[in-house]
Amino acid sequence: MNKQRILFRQFPFNRLTFPLLLNIWEKTCISPKLDIRITQSADAESLMNEVPDLDSRDVLIYSFMTPHLPLIAEEIKAIRKSIRKTRLPLFTAGGPHVTGEQSLAFEIGLDRIFAGPAENTFLQFGQDLLNGSISKEKTILPPSGTEDLNDYLPISSLYKGFPPLEIMRGCFWNCRYCQTGTKKPSFRSYPSIQDYLEQARKRKFKRITFISPSSLEWQAIKPGQPDLEKLSEFLELIHSYGFRFREYGVFPSEIRPDSVTPQSMGILKKYVTNRHLTLGGQNSTDSGLKSINRGHTAADIENAILYATAEGFKVNLDFIVAYPDETEEDRKASLEYLIKMNRKYQVKIYLHHFFPVSGSAFSNRLPSFLSPREKERFLALSKNGIATSWWLEGEKNAKDYLRWLQKNFPETYRKYH
Repeated sequence: MNKQRILFRQFPFNRLTFPLLLNIWEKTCISPKLDIRITQSADAESLMNEVPDLDSRDVLIYSFMTPHLPLIAEEIKAIRKSIRKTRLPLFTAGGPHVTGEQSLAFEIGLDRIFAGPAENTFLQFGQDLLNGSISKEKTILPPSGTEDLNDYLPISSLYKGFPPLEIMRGCFWNCRYCQTGTKKPSFRSYPSIQDYLEQARKRKFKRITFISPSSLEWQAIKPGQPDLEKLSEFLELIHSYGFRFREYGVFPSEIRPDSVTPQSMGILKKYVTNRHLTLGGQNSTDSGLKSINRGHTAADIENAILYATAEGFKVNLDFIVAYPDETEEDRKASLEYLIKMNRKYQVKIYLHHFFPVSGSAFSNRLPSFLSPREKERFLALSKNGIATSWWLEGEKNAKDYLRWLQKNFPETYRKYH
């Protein structure tokens, strides 16, 4: 009998997800008993050309965030339209969107959803596939108290790359635009990190990066109180392996401004090779920061920039525009602030556009889109080298998503305000 075929649907936005999932099955000897394929087909048509005999024994696995929901929906719709109901594969998904919201995910045609951390549930799913006893529960939730970051690494024999290591999951803070802070933080242990570093050295990788929503708060016990001794030990450990590039405090391990001190900057300067740091400012006024529940002040941002530049770092400042209820006066203040930070400290602004992601406090809030005049002013920032123009793509994504939602799921769209 042929092995059960599992098709991981890889897109640019989820390429860092699957190595960890595959590691779970490889480490527990499930993989050799399955026919696992990584398919990078652009859409349903090319997928079905690549796998013309797609049928009911197959399992399709997706992982995505809210902006990608329409893409996944259109693919599932096209496959369901092209294949007889009795031959349809099992459509499964995990990731941030389905963790934060399940009803719409089922409406687009998904059969099973892995909500929340999926290490244990994905292991059980693989075992169930081998036993032919897949649970009929549509929403698969992790068992309480079983999550452990240390069990698996983002390393797979099916991937040539070496994804960043997640060392902190969850966040002390609960910013209203973000889902991450809805879960209290947990941290990867030293032995697990050492295992990853050993594997990286064995594979002769030269660059080491990490995933942390607030990099200076790694192993902190309380919010806003970094444990600099543990942070120093961690960075010293990485340094001891002799990698040419040791990156920390930049994407995907950005820094909260209120966690920055002269001491923490001195530690980074001693151990990391990146000369830029990324600070998550996100807003420019105390009232604006309070409205998004950011947990720090505007003064904290400038102080952090001062401490970083004093140690010779260049600063990239993450900043979001078009929040719900944001006014033209708010954006005028933001524009002036960003120009001031650039002129005073040569800060580069990484400018983003608000998007209502599932699971966040702002999940059903509409962006306050910029007027044509405001767009010209913010575009001038990129023309003058002060800021990126990424927010334009973010604006397009938000508009496209909301139009798609209004057309296909009007009842859901009516919940937005």
